[in-house]
Amino acid sequence: MAATGDDMSDDKKLRKPRIKKIPDERIEVMPPAAEEKRPSGRPQSYTPEMCNQVEDLGAKGKSFTQIAVKLGVTRQTLHNWAKRHPEFFDALTRAREAALAYWEDFGEAGITAEKFNAAVWSKIIASRWPEEYGKETAPELRTVVDTGDMKPKTLDLSVVDPEHRDIVLNALMLMKQAAEAEEEA
Repeated sequence: MAATGDDMSDDKKLRKPRIKKIPDERIEVMPPAAEEKRPSGRPQSYTPEMCNQVEDLGAKGKSFTQIAVKLGVTRQTLHNWAKRHPEFFDALTRAREAALAYWEDFGEAGITAEKFNAAVWSKIIASRWPEEYGKETAPELRTVVDTGDMKPKTLDLSVVDPEHRDIVLNALMLMKQAAEAEEEA
């Protein structure tokens, strides 16, 4: 005779999982570092001295979120302060520019480095500064190059340093003119 599910529950008792307790003397509790403590309670009030701190953090490549955490406030508080205090707005603008310069310098140094993760750097730049480095490119930064194949190639010049774009465009135009002159001859 086969046992039913009810019969089995009577035969076998449900076991509680065993929990192994670790003696307290083996647990090492590390106090949090002083600068890692997050302030609790009401955010601190704005002071003009924060402008220097914001600019210094921007010069280290920090994002607005990182700046807000260091100041013990939210990003929304940063934006609210920027609306109310023109000097803070200016400091945030300078911090953003300084952070972009920091990451651009980092990328320039990485180009000649032995090991550099260009894909990660590119993703950071494109996500933090989409207007300057995002996927969408302005029409003047894309050009079609006829390579003699059936299908012309699209060349994305947004990846070229702005200072060198004109040089590349001029070289392409000269090549096109030379090819057209050769066809006419």
